[in-house]
Amino acid sequence: MRRTLSSKLLHAGVDTGVRQRILGHLEGTTVDAHYSDDGLAELKEILDRVDYGLQIGHDRRFGFPVITGCARSLLPTAAIELALQENGGVGAIRILDTDTEEVLFQARVAGAKLPSTSEYASAPEAKKSDCAAKLREYQTSHEFLMPGSEEAVEAIEHLLIFAEPTPSASDDKETAHGSVDLSKPPAPAMPTSSGDVVDLAPGRIVLCDPSQASHATATNPQQPGLIVAEKHLAGRRYLDIAIGKRAATGAPRPWQLVLSSRGDLETAQLPAATWFDMRRRILIEAGDVQHLGDPLGCVESNAEFRIREHLQAAGDVYPKPLTQGGSR
Repeated sequence: MRRTLSSKLLHAGVDTGVRQRILGHLEGTTVDAHYSDDGLAELKEILDRVDYGLQIGHDRRFGFPVITGCARSLLPTAAIELALQENGGVGAIRILDTDTEEVLFQARVAGAKLPSTSEYASAPEAKKSDCAAKLREYQTSHEFLMPGSEEAVEAIEHLLIFAEPTPSASDDKETAHGSVDLSKPPAPAMPTSSGDVVDLAPGRIVLCDPSQASHATATNPQQPGLIVAEKHLAGRRYLDIAIGKRAATGAPRPWQLVLSSRGDLETAQLPAATWFDMRRRILIEAGDVQHLGDPLGCVESNAEFRIREHLQAAGDVYPKPLTQGGSR
């Protein structure tokens, strides 16, 4: 039932982050420890959109209503087949109708390195974004039969982030985890200590206090945070912020967005190379001056793509909500 509900919500246009909030999360993830009652009415309204086509009636053998039938037509099933590159990315993709065995779509990803003996060697070449768009197109009209390996499923999910975002039924409610929409109206403008006014929108870096304290102290200073999304809960606007720290030695993890080049640091107005951790995020109301400090610069180079890619790598993690006067 949980998988069916997830599929129904997907076909209803509900974003990934909202679906995760409705369906629950894996034990041990950040959100598992930080559920919030914000936006319950909106979540219920989304859940009520799901139509299973169930017919409810009475049977004299039972003293309660029972399911007597189902009027909902089933979507056709399509199987996804892949060829993976050495780096784990999708090198080629094929979508098959499982009833007719018709090839609905097949392509090699442009620039992908595949063996000359690959069964996809003669397949037409297509840009990664075009492959992702086709995958998303069939995702709305078919039930997908996914590959058996976890590596292949992760590769499909990664490919999907290259598709242009589709309009969501919940766009006016919330921007979900893993979905950054830089075309949305920005959060309210915020004055800096110098008197300048800047917009707090995804891609903007701002000083913030991610601790339980209501304000920064000498032992608990403000840290740079990267706004990765805006969320609307119970009629209020919140900022989903990834916490930054000075870059450490060694390689960053896939869920850490790195700003280290001179150009990046100048644009971001950061003094040193910084890692922004997509698994360590907080949710702050846009007007919370206790937890929000001065805005800094922004991520300009492919900001939307870079944020999406690292959010995808972060997996099932929801930001920790903070309220004015403390944390939740």
